[in-house]
Amino acid sequence: MNSQTTVTATANHVATEMQGETVILSFTTGEYFGLDEVGALIWKNIQQPTSIARLCEIIMAEYDVDEAQCMQDVQALVTELVAHELALESSL
Repeated sequence: MNSQTTVTATANHVATEMQGETVILSFTTGEYFGLDEVGALIWKNIQQPTSIARLCEIIMAEYDVDEAQCMQDVQALVTELVAHELALESSL
């Protein structure tokens, strides 16, 4: 996975926002996932195909985080979402 990797949420879930957080139920695994405010922002932006680089731009515009840390954190969350079949990734 790199900055040009594109991420898209899958359709096999239901998600809702509650008090600034997002809760997702995976239909595939039956597991619930809770995302904090930053994770919720990422989730919102991967409802359409979005690159890791663009996600970092969005996060850095909202929060005081350097690019390297942002890239590491976004990649970690995307990796977890993909592992639980809540997102798909594709590389160019």
